[in-house]
Amino acid sequence: MSLQGVDIQKPLRYNGRRVVNNYQLGVIVLRRVGLVFGLVLLFAATLSVGDAHAVNQTEVLKRAQTWTSSRVPYSQARRFLGYRSDCSGFVSYALGLGKPGATTNTLWNVTVTIPKHRLVPGDLLLAPGRHVVMFGGWANSARTSYTAYEQASSVGSTKRVIPYPYYPGHGKYTPRRYIKMSYSSPSAASSVAVASAGRRAASLSGDFSDVWSDDWFSASVTSLVREKIINGYPNGAFKPASGVTRAEFAKMVCIVLGEAPGVSQARSFVDVPTSSWAYAYAEQAQALGIMSGYPDGTFRANRRITRAEIAAVLARALSLTPGAGSLADARSSWASDNISSCVSAGIVRGYPDGAFKPDKTANRAEAATMIERALIHKRN
Repeated sequence: MSLQGVDIQKPLRYNGRRVVNNYQLGVIVLRRVGLVFGLVLLFAATLSVGDAHAVNQTEVLKRAQTWTSSRVPYSQARRFLGYRSDCSGFVSYALGLGKPGATTNTLWNVTVTIPKHRLVPGDLLLAPGRHVVMFGGWANSARTSYTAYEQASSVGSTKRVIPYPYYPGHGKYTPRRYIKMSYSSPSAASSVAVASAGRRAASLSGDFSDVWSDDWFSASVTSLVREKIINGYPNGAFKPASGVTRAEFAKMVCIVLGEAPGVSQARSFVDVPTSSWAYAYAEQAQALGIMSGYPDGTFRANRRITRAEIAAVLARALSLTPGAGSLADARSSWASDNISSCVSAGIVRGYPDGAFKPDKTANRAEAATMIERALIHKRN
């Protein structure tokens, strides 16, 4: 193998099907082989990363430097400082994970994907089942190469400049961030990735691992977290690009209106059982006249809500009247009056091209921004 080549861990497969982590493998085995073995694998996937805890960026980089400067020979069998001396063992040591270390598959469970321009020292370039390296900073302004802390089969522990995301032909690498990473100073998270790109300094919002202070939706998300209107996921992420369901939006609007969900005497929707967490909010939203069901008697709680539907719900919730504001592609929408009302009230806005895209499903960032503007309008 060349000095560049790193095929450290074979891709994980089951019956010819590639899987990215032990959890996924456990589900497959659970379905195809049997309960006991499947549950063992599911438990192992959790156990291998169950000791994830908060760690500071400075501490992580200090550990990475300690390891790489020790010139540790590569081995999946031997240990260094209690950790396997392979790529994932090294990263596990740097992040302070449990001994003898996670694998490149289970590292996926304790990290979140970030865009390339958000990479900062201490983040990872991860190819599940293949290899992982720790990002140490950009090596040039074009961001085509970077300094990497690495435990490679060809050279052992090393700190070297390599091409982004990794040498060609060695798997698909994704920028990932440890979910419990913290930073020594507000500017630390962006000292390389943002400032070097000529953008204003940015840092993590403090609430989520994937919301930054210069994200257009950051202020709205932070405000709604403080108001206890929204929250994130157990892994510390907000997932701003994920969709919002009708049930989730019904809950948010009820909280904004200060309307505690009551108990309906009879079910209004055939697809929302009384045992569902969405039941009370769906019933309350209908009772308030801000959301209704479909002709077939369903509420479709798990259906992703569209931008037009959000405008309609907020216009009803705030008793807005049609205004002069509008957007070109909204005039033919069934919710054109509602959209016009919300545009005039400053609650909804269009895209840079002047379109509103009424039938587009709203993501969590958009929904949070519109909810926060509605809250401000209600209080004023």
